Amino acid sequence: HTLATTTMTPPPLDKTIDNNNKRRRRKPLPHAQVRTCRLQAARVLSKLLKSAREKKHGQSIKRLTLDENKIDFPSATHAIVCETVKVLPLLKLLIEDVKMKKSVVFDDDFMEEDDEQEEEEEQEEKDDEKKDEPPGGEKSTKIKASLAYVLLYELLLSPGKSIKPPPLPPGMEDEEQKKKKKQSDVTTTTLTSAEKLIVSKTGELKNQLARRLKKANAQTALEFVERRLPEKVRKIVNDDPMSRFARVNAMKVKDVGVLVRELRERGFTFEEEDAHLGRGEKERGNDCRYILFAKDCNRKKLSGMKMVKNGELILQGKSSCMPAHCLLVNEDERDGRDAMSAIFERIRQSDVIDACAAPGNKTTHLAALLDKKNNTYNRGGKVFAFEKDHRRAQRLRDTVDLYGCSKTVVVAKKNFLEVDVNDAKYRNVRSILLDPSCSGSGTVQNRGDALMEYALKDGYDDDDDDDDGDDNHS
Repeated sequence: HTLATTTMTPPPLDKTIDNNNKRRRRKPLPHAQVRTCRLQAARVLSKLLKSAREKKHGQSIKRLTLDENKIDFPSATHAIVCETVKVLPLLKLLIEDVKMKKSVVFDDDFMEEDDEQEEEEEQEEKDDEKKDEPPGGEKSTKIKASLAYVLLYELLLSPGKSIKPPPLPPGMEDEEQKKKKKQSDVTTTTLTSAEKLIVSKTGELKNQLARRLKKANAQTALEFVERRLPEKVRKIVNDDPMSRFARVNAMKVKDVGVLVRELRERGFTFEEEDAHLGRGEKERGNDCRYILFAKDCNRKKLSGMKMVKNGELILQGKSSCMPAHCLLVNEDERDGRDAMSAIFERIRQSDVIDACAAPGNKTTHLAALLDKKNNTYNRGGKVFAFEKDHRRAQRLRDTVDLYGCSKTVVVAKKNFLEVDVNDAKYRNVRSILLDPSCSGSGTVQNRGDALMEYALKDGYDDDDDDDDGDDNHS
């Protein structure tokens, strides 16, 4: 999430964020695009704040930021939102510290707008960037809270630590190039009224940030926030990454050993056995195996490998692997306790319904465990996969095809609640996998929006400051 080129030398206030982004640093986006990311990140944050206040829990960062139909730069916008949310409680305190509270306006009404209105307002904001501010205009500027949080994060804690446009390169001094630059990108040479307000407080903000960190004996902003959170959500803000979980696709891989050797030769460290899911189904001659990669593995390199792109190795979260495993793998039988073996055998020999199937990872996992050539208990079961949304149904079909499961999985663009249960083709169904909310999206580390509840709490700051008597923060 490196978005802007550094234009000033900041004090080392947040080494943790900088150090962890060295290996993930990307080529900076043009400044005009950075502004677009910030505006869209602010809109997402606005919706998250409202959802948290109303306790609806219907909004997730991933769903709001990674929608390419509404977000111009999904990855960058997602990164801005995630990092801003992590330090949101601290940003709220800093706004009060520098007496900006009167200038920061809550944007509940703004969040009620539909998509078309949002696009119109975003265009208006972009147009405003091209206008000159009247003298002293920043003093009366009102800024939406969500945008203020994003700009504060970018100024104080992002890798670039700046919201100013980067300086023109030497070649731009040429008059003809200046003219060309002015015509193509007016917004990179001026600050918006909101940016001017934040920049005008730069010195105060940095001083107050340093003061708060020192008083709390915290080295970083993340450490400051983490200490004030319940244990169950601390993993969201610390920089200890989750291990990368993967599943060997038994529908395509004939020799797991070859795949494992290639991974080791490419420098990956991993375990072939998980504490909860074991080694998969190798014991029965089924190569539906699980691989647990080291936390520091090169995820970009892993995602770009041919075995991942062609569907031989599926990067699937551990929690997402659990439903199909629990349905079709009898742990008691594996341990010599076979009281349930008859029931599991009947399930494996029957057809299965995946009721809310898209995008298809769990569906194809079921298919791998049922497939006749890989499971000695199975006699050719099928997976009936239902998805009522047209776009998601197409994605489901693409996943099924990529993972080589088209002969085992029957995709239906239909609401499974409307299925005729007396239809003869379902006569061999004995089980159903139902995971409408997706197990993987519910894990704490994947839901930065779980922090919103704590960011909104009154009395979050427990410091008894007596500097000016102005530290009764919410």
